Amino acid sequence: MAAVIAVLGTPMGAGITHVLRRRTTAYGEEIARRERLRQEGIDAYCLYAGALHNHRRTPAHR
Repeated sequence: MAAVIAVLGTPMGAGITHVLRRRTTAYGEEIARRERLRQEGIDAYCLYAGALHNHRRTPAHR
């Protein structure tokens, strides 16, 4: 009986480990993607604010 449990338990343990690793990897990639998008948004707002500041700073030529 112990041999049957060992034979069945080993592949089950490997399968569970595989699933958990895939989940962890997917979660890490999702976090990295969200952070990258957040940083791109911040960069876009900074560029816009800089352009607006420069536009308001230049004298109006009429």
